[in-house]
Amino acid sequence: MDVTDLIVAEHARIGRLFGALDDAARLAAGPGSTASCPQWAVKTVWTRLGELLDLHAEAEYEICFFEMFGRDTDRASDLENAVAGLNDIHDAVAEARLLTVGSQAWSRAVDAARRATGRHIAQFETGALTDFRRQAAQRLRDDLGRQWMAFTAALRRDLAADHESVRQLPSLRSWQRLW
Repeated sequence: MDVTDLIVAEHARIGRLFGALDDAARLAAGPGSTASCPQWAVKTVWTRLGELLDLHAEAEYEICFFEMFGRDTDRASDLENAVAGLNDIHDAVAEARLLTVGSQAWSRAVDAARRATGRHIAQFETGALTDFRRQAAQRLRDDLGRQWMAFTAALRRDLAADHESVRQLPSLRSWQRLW
């Protein structure tokens, strides 16, 4: 499976989860004091979305970034910008996790995650991902797709075994030291 297709599909899934989160939060607020959607539903959608954002960012970096941006200095600023975008997402998700789901502060943190995610997806899909799709051989894209699926499956297994594992992933800021 082509890694670029997997990435685009996951970007779409992220968008759908943001929409589901909006719907659940709106329904949980409900008119007056009767909510048509329990607050735990908002928390459940947010937990899934936050985990997906973390898993996706980790996979993008580990599996794709050096293949897409290369290891030379010509694209170093592109790599730095992509990592900075992932850091913005990570920081907003981490902040939201510390807050009470449904609170105004939590909503601001989720909105920051949404904005950072939107910027990252737009820049990535119209830049590095498009360039990579045009230039990389299909075999390489398929090999990376298999690596992507194995990597994300392993992270999801860790998550299932220990629900705190995603929160214990190294900070995305440590990635900049690798470059």
